Parts: sequence; structure tokens; C-alpha cells
Amino acid sequence: AAQAAAEPADGMASAAAEDLGARVREAAARAAREGATTLLSTDFALRHESGAAFAITTRNQAAEMGRSGAAGAARKNPFLEPEEGLQVVMGWGDGDGDGDGAAAYNLLLNKFPVLPRHLLLTAAQPTPQTDPLTARDLAALWAALRPLDAFGFFNCGPGSGASQRHKHLQLIPRESFAAVGAEQAALESFLARQALSHDLGRPFRMPELRFQHAAAFLDPLKTNAPSRCGAYLHGVYCSLLDEAGLPGPESAAWGSDRMDDPELQSYNALFAKGWMVVVP
Repeated sequence: AAQAAAEPADGMASAAAEDLGARVREAAARAAREGATTLLSTDFALRHESGAAFAITTRNQAAEMGRSGAAGAARKNPFLEPEEGLQVVMGWGDGDGDGDGAAAYNLLLNKFPVLPRHLLLTAAQPTPQTDPLTARDLAALWAALRPLDAFGFFNCGPGSGASQRHKHLQLIPRESFAAVGAEQAALESFLARQALSHDLGRPFRMPELRFQHAAAFLDPLKTNAPSRCGAYLHGVYCSLLDEAGLPGPESAAWGSDRMDDPELQSYNALFAKGWMVVVP
């Protein structure tokens, strides 16, 4: 009974999901209307290979130049002082529920999205993008990812595609992919083939993928419990770093801001409600 009282009822969770989804849609529509965001012009195609459909987007030269120029003109940290038109929720929870009342994160719109409603979960205080993820980071991510049914990702280091030094994770609602004809991520086709072969939370590799990686399926009883979600996800994340041959979060290999360090081993971490993948 105590456990049931501690977790939100299905109706409450559904209401929260509808509320956040509505806020995101309203903020995105307003930002587009007022010019706060620029949806980049892209060509989109589906490529079928190894039994999976890969969604490929190609940005044109003019759009790329426009993005670089706009980013360079700001010359300040866009996540410490976010534009008003990009704000969805300022002070996004207090992460792992430690009760200190601190606003640890902000939920913002990506100023130059490739797909609609591309969101950024940014640290409210200066934090290097090359720092490992914490339980608090992951709890805050899941508080948005789960109700929005979104894909999340974290780019650690310049070799992974990171361009901003300030720590942030990214989310794209599944409905944004569906709008361009991609009903699921290609990765999910390969994951589905492993669904009955691995214990929840235990790292494994997908034989069809010829690049280094580590994946795990997630236990919904733990990811749906706010009091346990962050610690559980962090444990899975650490095990995937190890399986992928990357240093653990406590390693001195990460240090502080190492975005310009050519020796830094970059990686991507990918998330959805039922799984997590790390790719060096």
C-alpha cells in the first residue's frame, strides 16, 4: 500500500503526459510563428537495409550556413540565458527528488530543429558536456521522455556530434518521426530481435550492427517509479559504459571541460522508454 501511494496513479500519469505534451506543442507552435525557431530545410529518405528502415535527413548548404552564422553571432552560453521564445518549462523538477528545492534543469526548444518539437534538457548551472551523466540527469530526462513517448540522446564529446560545451540532453517525440514517415527508429528493429534473449538491465550486443556498442532493455517497474528511476537508470548506464569499453563515471578520464581534447573518447547514449544504448 505504501508503494502504491508513493507512485502516481495511471490517471494522474496520463493527465501529466497530456499536460506536458500540450505545453510542448503550444510552445513549438508559438516559437515557429514568432520566428524564435527555424525548422531547417532538409531532404528526407528511407533506406531499407538488413531488414530495417533507416531514416536519412540531409541538410542543404544554405541551411547549414544559416545555422552556423546564427550560433556564432550569439557569443554567449545560450543555455544559461535561454531566449524567452524557446522556453517550455524553466526549473524542470529537482531531478532525483533529493528535496533541496533547486531548479536543476530547464526544458527548452531547439532553436534550429531538423524535426518538429525537438527539445533540449539543459543543466540550469554551468556544467561541462563532457561530464558523465548522473542519476539526477537521467531522472530528469525520464520525467519528460516517458510522458512524451520520446527518444532521448546525449552526445558526449566533439566526436559524437556535440557542439555546445554546456551539459544538455536532447529529446524528440516519437510523433515527430512519424510525421515524416519513420514509424520507429531503425535501431528498434534490431532490438526487437533480441527481446526474448536478455534479462532486463543486462548489457548485450546486436550481431547485425558492425560498430562497437552496448544495449540493455529496461525494467518498467523501476523506470516508472520516480523514487527509484534515476538510480536504476544510472546503474544500467554505468554497465553499458563498461560493456562498450568506456571509462566509468568516476574515472579521471572524463575530468572537466574536455571538448577540445583530442584524446577524449566521445560517445553517444540513446534512450527510449524500453531500452538504452551506448555507442563509442
